[in-house]
Amino acid sequence: MNDAPAALKPWPGALAWLTVQLLLITAWIALLAHLPWWIGLGVLLALDAATVWSRRRAFGTADQWLLFYGALGLIGLALSLAQAIGGVWGWAIAAVAAVAGFAWKLYLMQRFDLPRGVSKQADVPSLALASAQATPRRETETPTSVTPVHWRQAGEAATREEREAIWQRGEPVYQVNGEIRFGPSTGDYLWPDGSVVIAQAGSGYAISDDGHWFVASSPVGHPGRCDYLYDRARRLLYRLPAWELRGWSERGPWLAEPGKPPVLLDRIGATGVDYLPLRDLWLPRNHFAELPLARRALPAPLGHHVAVLDIDLPDRLLDGNDPMESLRRPCFLLHVDGQDSGLRLYGVYGQPWSDDGRTLRVSAWLADAPRLTEPWLWSQATGWLRADHADG
Repeated sequence: MNDAPAALKPWPGALAWLTVQLLLITAWIALLAHLPWWIGLGVLLALDAATVWSRRRAFGTADQWLLFYGALGLIGLALSLAQAIGGVWGWAIAAVAAVAGFAWKLYLMQRFDLPRGVSKQADVPSLALASAQATPRRETETPTSVTPVHWRQAGEAATREEREAIWQRGEPVYQVNGEIRFGPSTGDYLWPDGSVVIAQAGSGYAISDDGHWFVASSPVGHPGRCDYLYDRARRLLYRLPAWELRGWSERGPWLAEPGKPPVLLDRIGATGVDYLPLRDLWLPRNHFAELPLARRALPAPLGHHVAVLDIDLPDRLLDGNDPMESLRRPCFLLHVDGQDSGLRLYGVYGQPWSDDGRTLRVSAWLADAPRLTEPWLWSQATGWLRADHADG
């Protein structure tokens, strides 16, 4: 009975529990109100850091209590600040600071999915029990066996040989594509068939025993969340950040919302994003909208001259050390009036033509040279010249 919620305790016990909580809250606010405001601010920031740390480690309901007392502490901090400044302005500034503090709390709650006091995994017996107790109709949907989720750490590959060695072990390759500011790296997952789980994912992942399903969580999210759930057989990618993976079965993954019994994926009405081929890769359909145009024409404002950019992609992206490099930062072939310039460039920003349409200026490099951009100038009379030579 000591661990029961207050609503389930006998009346005297519930009253005592409520009294203790009110005393703690009052003492906490009074403490921060009497501390110098800059010390109180440091205490609350430290509490925020502890909240995020507790959330990542999934220490029960610790993040809930830390977030609760951190929000209450803003009242004490505002009182301390008002006393330090004094007068009407002191109270006005304290009120603005309190509002800013609550806005900061809301940001933390959205950014790190706070609060959360549910255990990140459920064992197989509890899964079967929850499914059986949900509704009589769902008893017929319970699979004969559910296997737990085993989380792994993905391996990175700097070369094609390293990538193929990881594939030989039946594992995907993790390719870093960026990082969260002051936080962990993010990346994509690449499979031997060329399928790419394009994501802002962390290096933790899980695969079903039959290899049909793959899941990767976001780098700062709960490790059980289905931020990126990939159906390898059908090439469908699901984004389910509000759902938690509880186990694998022959009928697919079992997912649950916080505090609710698990259900099969096909029961939640989720729609996956299908894949389309690009060279020897398979990419989510919605990613194609983020890729640059394969061809872009840039006519001169006056006259008949036209510059054309054609994306420069190898025939086989998987032959490179980083198959996604050409898509993350593509380069282009440049033609003017149908003639190959012999230059490569990352793109053209703004109007590259002169007002009279007679000269074209771009930042590019020679096709057989290192990718070090230099200013180049074209005119019909002189052809291509490096801009420093043309100016001289």
